[in-house]
Amino acid sequence: MNNKVKPRLSKQGWLEIGMAAMSDVGPDGLTIDAICQRAEKTRGSFYHHFKSTDIYLNELVLWWKQSFTMDVIAKAEKHSKPSEKHDNLNQLAAHLDPQAEQAFRQLAARDKHAANVVQDVDRIRIAYLTRLYEQSPLYTSSQAAIIAKIEYAAWVGFQLIEPDASPAQMLEMYQGFLAMTGRA
Repeated sequence: MNNKVKPRLSKQGWLEIGMAAMSDVGPDGLTIDAICQRAEKTRGSFYHHFKSTDIYLNELVLWWKQSFTMDVIAKAEKHSKPSEKHDNLNQLAAHLDPQAEQAFRQLAARDKHAANVVQDVDRIRIAYLTRLYEQSPLYTSSQAAIIAKIEYAAWVGFQLIEPDASPAQMLEMYQGFLAMTGRA
């Protein structure tokens, strides 16, 4: 019999469990009981890091923003040419968990703070795409803004109609989009 005590779960660990719950179950998996059961920890362990479930949800949404948007853009920016940045961005985006993306949008429909963060994420992502298109001689600033919104809407929409799409299928859609915009 193994009486080994499991190590204390860090704040980061709790957020990772929340992210997994969002991917597997969606926002309904974010009750304190569900999170504690998934973590195999007590409510006291949860409350050691978060004073309430509202605080937990707020931090989880901000963590999603950081890891699924800010970190992705930072990685794409490591390239020098705009086309390389754009290609790398789409490689990285193709590997984001579409179920988690959808779950955070579902949470936004229920929670004002989450709605504000999702709107901010959408603005940041579209602005970044716009900047990438503006650096191309093919588009004016207004065309860049329009095509960035269309590309982003297609990416979000594809996740909804093909939630189980593989990264390869996401990249195939991206290549098709590039061909239609004259970038392929």
